[in-house]
Amino acid sequence: MEKAFRELKKALVQPPALALPDPRKPFTLYVHERGGVAAGVLCQKAGPTWQPIGYYSKVLDPVAKGWPACLRAVAATALLVQEAEKLTLGGDTEVVVPHGVRTSVMNPSKEWMLFITLKCS
Repeated sequence: MEKAFRELKKALVQPPALALPDPRKPFTLYVHERGGVAAGVLCQKAGPTWQPIGYYSKVLDPVAKGWPACLRAVAATALLVQEAEKLTLGGDTEVVVPHGVRTSVMNPSKEWMLFITLKCS
């Protein structure tokens, strides 16, 4: 218990874990979805290393939670991009997502378009 308390005190006097955003530099947003929860980290390059600017965790709405995994990933990406804009202020942002998101967006099939139409109507 004493060791944990000392480590906590040490962590509290260290520099902040999150860096301040620099609007002149591009941002990178890493996004992942699992079990209806969108998780992500917004980063910027600081010299040779990446620094986290913000951490995100959002629960998808009930409709999106019922979608197939590939579409939940698309919904998670849209949700976190909106959240990250509070810090990026519309600056250049690269979004890194699982392969399924790119596949769903770049090659939409009639089946999933019909699925979304039925779910949204």
